[in-house]
Amino acid sequence: MEKEKYDRLNLLRIIAFLIVFLLHAKIFIPVEWFDNVKISWILFTPAWAGVWIFFVLSGYGIGSGFYSGKYQMTKHGILKFYYSRLLKILPLYWTYICLIVIFLKPEYLLPGRDSITKLLKLLLFNYQEEFDSTEFGLAWYMTTLLRLYLVAPLFYLLIKRYLSNCKYFKWLFLLFLIGGFVFRVAMGYHIAVVGDGNWSSDIYKPFYFNLDLFCSGFILNELKNKKHRWRKIHIIPWLGLCTIILYNSYIYFYASYYGTANIDIYCYILPSIYLIYICFIIYNYDIVEKTELKNETKNPNIKSGIIDSFAKLIMPLYLFHSTVLFCMKNGYKETWYIHIIQLFKIPEEYWNFSIGVMFTGISFVYTVILAILMYHLIMIPLNKKLDQSCRQIYYQVFGRIKKSK
Repeated sequence: MEKEKYDRLNLLRIIAFLIVFLLHAKIFIPVEWFDNVKISWILFTPAWAGVWIFFVLSGYGIGSGFYSGKYQMTKHGILKFYYSRLLKILPLYWTYICLIVIFLKPEYLLPGRDSITKLLKLLLFNYQEEFDSTEFGLAWYMTTLLRLYLVAPLFYLLIKRYLSNCKYFKWLFLLFLIGGFVFRVAMGYHIAVVGDGNWSSDIYKPFYFNLDLFCSGFILNELKNKKHRWRKIHIIPWLGLCTIILYNSYIYFYASYYGTANIDIYCYILPSIYLIYICFIIYNYDIVEKTELKNETKNPNIKSGIIDSFAKLIMPLYLFHSTVLFCMKNGYKETWYIHIIQLFKIPEEYWNFSIGVMFTGISFVYTVILAILMYHLIMIPLNKKLDQSCRQIYYQVFGRIKKSK
């Protein structure tokens, strides 16, 4: 009996979410969790890097749809692409915004031009820095992602029209790699000289500074169905990724709490490092591996339904985890945590760290539960109903037009 493999890219998605979640959890922990623990920097994971991984994976996934022929470069094909993207993210995203407005920021529902304008911008994927970042902070990701989706068909059209030969791939990849690095450094230099601006809002979040990540993942699809001399490597790529993440965590922790200058390495050099390495992992596990499997009658990989099933929750996990952490902080009761700690007879000097670990673990469980509910009660049912309604409207409108003609 053949063993079914799990999608290695789903494992990569889970890793990306975990390094985002762990960092955000540390921000909301109501105590100085890193006191008296020398290795606490290991848990100070680089959330920015997790988002960079998501953008590369998004580019690769969107590119797969175009290169496989699922989305044709016709009016109907492009509309089908936009429709499928909106159908996937719109119900969940609007639920996320509405729940936060109702339970955490009800002032957005008050009559007034300012509140109505902010709410409409949020619902229409136009997050602005002046919005309440604690409650709506993750809406920026959806705004940036949607804008990357908007340019995807044009990018594919340009590639197929002018760079259809696979030999141009490496030069196009280098262009994005070097261009992304140069643009970030140039903007960072401009901010430093002018003294006005912010790395997060002016470099990290705008979609045009994430084009190199998205487009590099996109063009990896050029390597599919080609002959590859490269043989798949098994464990080493994951060890290398863990090494990069640990190094990133180390410099980020000491830069954040002790003011070391290594934060510039994180902001300007590591985005390009992650771009190269994530593209390598995608190439190794999704392109080369699938090419090898076409020539094999047996699949040697281990079956793991947990990884693929958990990966389906990534979108609700990402959207709602910060909200769960925010509510956990507001409901924090130190006496309860200390009582649990005393049961395990943990030395007092490690209490804060123990509280941080417990806070993170409990928040993760609540986030997973909420994500499961959102997936089964919102994403699946609303996506089906919305799809059915849109199809009915489409056939009614265009059916009448055809009959009238």
